[in-house]
Amino acid sequence: MYDFNTKRFLFVWLLCSTLCVQALSPYAHRVFEYCPAPGQFINKAYPAYEAGETYEDILKKVTKVLVGRKESGIVCLGSWGGYIVLGFDHAVQNKTDTVDFKVYGNAHNNSAEPGIVCVSKDLNGNALPDDPWYELAGSGYYSDSTIKNYACTYYRPSPANGNVLWKDNLGDSGYVLRNDVYHSQASYYPLWVSEDSLVFSGSRLVSKASGGGTSWISPPYAWGYADNWPNNHSGSDFDIDWAVDEQGQPFYLDEIHFVRIHTAVQDQLGWLGEISTEISGLEDLHATMPDLGTDKPALRYLSTVRQLYVQAPPGSCLEVFNIQGVRVFIQEIEGGILLNNGMEELVLVQILLDFLPQNMYVVRLSGHWGSVNSRIR
Repeated sequence: MYDFNTKRFLFVWLLCSTLCVQALSPYAHRVFEYCPAPGQFINKAYPAYEAGETYEDILKKVTKVLVGRKESGIVCLGSWGGYIVLGFDHAVQNKTDTVDFKVYGNAHNNSAEPGIVCVSKDLNGNALPDDPWYELAGSGYYSDSTIKNYACTYYRPSPANGNVLWKDNLGDSGYVLRNDVYHSQASYYPLWVSEDSLVFSGSRLVSKASGGGTSWISPPYAWGYADNWPNNHSGSDFDIDWAVDEQGQPFYLDEIHFVRIHTAVQDQLGWLGEISTEISGLEDLHATMPDLGTDKPALRYLSTVRQLYVQAPPGSCLEVFNIQGVRVFIQEIEGGILLNNGMEELVLVQILLDFLPQNMYVVRLSGHWGSVNSRIR
C-alpha cells in the first residue's frame, strides 16, 4: 500500500509530466552546428576564441547566446557559406496565410547582410537534423544572378594573420581581407578548426552593396532572408510555405523542427570588411510561453526538456545549488517577455539547464521583493 507521501509524489510527478508535454518554448532550444566561414569577427567576438578551446567549447558559447532567448547577443557566420543549425523543442506549425517564425539579426537601415534560410522536418523522429533540407525561396531565389549549387573553399592563411584565400567551383578566387584598423586578432580563420581548408556549399546571392572610401551601403532584398531587415520589420519573418526542393519546385511541409542559416553574399565593403550574416535569435511565432498561474515572481521547471521558466522583476537573481550547497549557476534576470501584472513589471524568461549533470538541485530566485525557492531534478 502506498502511503500519503508516495501518493503526493506520484501526483506531482504526473502533473509535471503533463506540463512538460504541453509547454512550448518560442525560442531556439538547441544549437546543433556552428560552422562560420573566415571573417573579421571570427575568433575576436561573436563568440570570442580563447587559446586551447575546442569546437565543443565554442558551441557552448553560441548556445549561451542563442538558446532560450532572443536579441541578448549576436553570433557571426563569417563570409559566404558560414552557417548555423538551430532546433526547436517542438514542431513549428505551417499555418495557412501567415508567417510562421522569425529570425533575429542586427540589420539596420541600408546595412543588410542577408542569410539564406533552410528548414527541415524531423521525419525519422530522432530529434536530430539529419533529414532533407528545403531552402526558403526569398525574393532573389529565381533571379538570374542567384547561383544555385555554389561551392567555395577557404584556406588557412600562412602566416596566420594573412588574408584568407578562397576559391570557388566556378573558377573564381579572392580573399577575405584583413581589416586591421578595427579587427587585428591573430587570424580570421576559425582557430578551433584543425583542418587547413573549409568547404561550404549552397545558394549564393549577388551583392547589392555599393560605395567606396568611407561611404558604403548594403540595401536589403525585398523579403525572405535573415539579417536583411531590422528585427521589428516584417521582412525578418518567414513562411514555411516558401520551401522549395533541390529542383526549385515548391514543397509543402506541414511543420518543421530545424532551421539552418548561411551567409548568402561574398563581398568586401572596404573599411566595413566582408558581408557576414549575424544571428541573435529564433522564434516560433505560433508558440506561447507557459502561464505560471500567478502575477508574482515564480519558478517552473520542466524536467523532460530540462528548462526552467522564471517570472520575476528585471534585476532579480537566479541561483542554482547542488545537494552539497555549492552554487553551480547564477544569472541575473533581464530581457525576456514583458508581462503586465498591473503592479510591478515582470519578465518571463526560459533558462536551459541541460549543461548540469542529472541530480537534485535547489533553485533560489531572489530580489528586492523577497525570494522563492524550489527543488528540481
